Amino acid sequence: MSLKKFKKRLQFNKRFEIYHPSGIYTGSIGYLSQYSSPEIFLLTFGEKLLIYNSSGKLKQEIPFTNKVCKLFITENLIPGKKVFVSLAYSGEIRVFSETGEIFWKIKNGRLVDGVLGNLDYDPKMEIVSLNENNQILIYNDTGKIVAKYTHPSKIYYITLAKLNSSEKNVILFVDSNDKLHVLDIETQISEIPLGVKSIQGLDSLTIYNTNVVVILDSKNFVNIYDKKGNLIERFSPEKEVESIFTGYLENDKIESLFLITKDSYLVN
Repeated sequence: MSLKKFKKRLQFNKRFEIYHPSGIYTGSIGYLSQYSSPEIFLLTFGEKLLIYNSSGKLKQEIPFTNKVCKLFITENLIPGKKVFVSLAYSGEIRVFSETGEIFWKIKNGRLVDGVLGNLDYDPKMEIVSLNENNQILIYNDTGKIVAKYTHPSKIYYITLAKLNSSEKNVILFVDSNDKLHVLDIETQISEIPLGVKSIQGLDSLTIYNTNVVVILDSKNFVNIYDKKGNLIERFSPEKEVESIFTGYLENDKIESLFLITKDSYLVN
């Protein structure tokens, strides 16, 4: 699809807002059962895990530590099991069931960020962690490190994206020079030139099989780029944004963008 045609199909319409007084700081999309619709999982500074349905209605509120930087729910890590994957600031990565049974845990230095996804043609997912020492570690489904990369400058954000016609994801990360880098599982690295400065958030979106990069900047603008670094769209949300994440809620062709605001709202 050409850039011009894609821009015509690109629309951002607010579906709902979620507010919680505990202070939301991160979120993800997952399924608690194979028969359920996608659900929204949010972590709060007030040590709660909030579970909402795809319409933004609160289903469950569970005590949960706020020492976790990311939490994911998947059935594609350990065969036949739906698991929670938590990445703690302390460096501990833990894979456990809904009842609390721990399948495995590991610790390799303090964490800044992390992501769960598929980096090769194997259906099993990998866990990608970003450590404070600017090292990116890739773990397989048993907790074994299968690849690592250390960057010469400070890394702030990482995500996964499909930037070509294959089904293989690559790792995207932003460093202290506001440069967007591409890293594949063979640890080959390249760079996508961007015209934005003071990057405050990073994620990717898939819309009608077109993959784009989402950048939040310090002026509270959300910038949408194609895989070559061309700016497709730029808009400023009404509220000041703290962080962003993406995921599929109802339509498997259009991924949703979620904004966590500094006044504790989730905007979809």
